[in-house]
Amino acid sequence: MNENTNKTKTGRFETRTLVFLLLFMGAVGFLIYASQADDNRQDDYSRNALNRFLEAYEKIKTTDLSDALQNELILIIKERKACFASQISYGARTATCKRRYVNRIVQLARKEIQSAPMRGLFIRSVRECPISGNLCNGEEGTQEQECIETEARCIEYYLDKYWRGGSFPDEGTYTYKKNQN
Repeated sequence: MNENTNKTKTGRFETRTLVFLLLFMGAVGFLIYASQADDNRQDDYSRNALNRFLEAYEKIKTTDLSDALQNELILIIKERKACFASQISYGARTATCKRRYVNRIVQLARKEIQSAPMRGLFIRSVRECPISGNLCNGEEGTQEQECIETEARCIEYYLDKYWRGGSFPDEGTYTYKKNQN
């Protein structure tokens, strides 16, 4: 009778261990599946964001620079480029150069443009304007000044879209009015 009791206790222990092991393996499998699904969603998001920016880049290239802001925007861009050249790490560039770049653009827009902005959307978008300058640098036959102006056009594009009060190219935007003349 002692043998039967031991077998029962041993059998319960083995069953519990097996159940625990199966649950553990299931949890690990689920976590692996979930992390791969997150990676795929991130890839889709990154591709979508890139495609949206490339579509915007085509519109950016056709945006006109405003006479009132052109010189100051070009100065801000040149200062950003000099700051980026002086900083070695990406973190330092983001912490100092990019922050100063965006703040200067917002201050300029507040001073020069009298309308109710969608400031959050503008700031999020204008942070990507250096990318347009880099895309321009990658095009064959472009000069540095052209790429600086392309970055300034990017800022103008987002000013039209989020600060001057219209989605591009709306009748109320600077670029639309200028193109009508």
